[in-house]
Amino acid sequence: MLNIRLSTLSALTILALAGCDDSTLAVPEILEPTKADSTASFMVASDLHYFSPGLLGDTALASFKAYLQNDRKMIAQSPALLHSFLDSVRKHMPKMVLLTGDLTKDGEKQSHQELADSLATLRKLGIQVYVIPGNHDVANPESQAYTSTGATYAPNVSSAEFAAIYKDCGFDQAVARDAVSLSYVAEPVPGVWLFAMDPTRWKDNVAGGKETVGGRFLPQTMDWLETQLDLAKAQGKVPVGAMHHGILEHFTGQAKDSLSADYVLAGFDTVGAFFAEKGMRVVFTGHFHANDIATKVFSSGSLTDIETGSLVTSPSPFRVGSLSANGSLSVRTSKIGGISGVTDFSAWSSRFLLEGMSQLIEPVLLAKGVPATYAPLIAGVGAKAYVAHYAGDESGVPSDSLTQSVIRTLAGFGPAGVGLTASITTLSTDLGPADSAGVFTLR
Repeated sequence: MLNIRLSTLSALTILALAGCDDSTLAVPEILEPTKADSTASFMVASDLHYFSPGLLGDTALASFKAYLQNDRKMIAQSPALLHSFLDSVRKHMPKMVLLTGDLTKDGEKQSHQELADSLATLRKLGIQVYVIPGNHDVANPESQAYTSTGATYAPNVSSAEFAAIYKDCGFDQAVARDAVSLSYVAEPVPGVWLFAMDPTRWKDNVAGGKETVGGRFLPQTMDWLETQLDLAKAQGKVPVGAMHHGILEHFTGQAKDSLSADYVLAGFDTVGAFFAEKGMRVVFTGHFHANDIATKVFSSGSLTDIETGSLVTSPSPFRVGSLSANGSLSVRTSKIGGISGVTDFSAWSSRFLLEGMSQLIEPVLLAKGVPATYAPLIAGVGAKAYVAHYAGDESGVPSDSLTQSVIRTLAGFGPAGVGLTASITTLSTDLGPADSAGVFTLR
């Protein structure tokens, strides 16, 4: 998931300053499944960041407010967002639900256990659930509870505990499991193998320190994946991938910056070419909190990365899709329409993100030498850029007077300003294909 924190923003600011007016902030249309979807339909959600209410004494606590100043996710609303999503699942009644990591805020054991209990209600309806971990979920030294005495340590989970808690969410249903990661293969639909892959670096987390944001596959896991992909081909199974980290860049240069690279798999080009060669055509991902689809053509075939935005980041999207008998996959986007306790959730959540991002970006700009006269203006444009990218289907740099004024101002900052202006164009222009919906071949 995209950690919306000052440390991350300091390195991503040049990617954030994409100008856009309010007309670019439209959320994806809510689309209903057709009757033809029912036999092999699915839903995908990512970056739930569920946080147990029992670990948050009061949202007014100074310790929790301090957390929100550096990480603008709708954590306090995560239980309501989860249950709104589950209501949508019960309405659609898909064959399966896939959750692509960062299931919890920071890997708290109590949060994992409560989420697993909620997912059990879907399985009782005959809906199979498959989960994979994100960088926040396993052995996270940052797991905390918020009380009147401040932020205190909350027990986290080991990799073995994660697999045990979610044993009914893919691990015990697996046809194969990797020995050195939480990767597994399952067959949710006859003839289709789901490669639920774990490149998260929980083994690199340091007790009492920070969780590791980036992802990479261990050599042993790559060997295991090759064996399983070859077996899938030999048995005529169609491979579909899922993992937390992006397998492709979702905007030009995403993998080159020292910190934004953590949101794309290390060695993504090599691994992507390997997947394409082995017949994998689609991988579901998350992590960056953006609702985006990217496709790359390798010499051995194409690969599509279907990235799903976060439930705790406006516009709180999720995917609805289906597998057809001819080996094609259709996907479209829906979103959380409302949650208990919040009036006009769409407007409130958008405002929460815009205001929070602007507050985070402005001090970063000041620290980089942007004059105080201009910093609020540029921060406001940068915040709108994030909202547009999260929603997907960016249409390019708008021509409104505010954006153009910001561009002219940046041009006056010399080479650094020219670089920022180039980044505006890069992030404001969506790489194809369309982000909200599409049909993709699996063979």
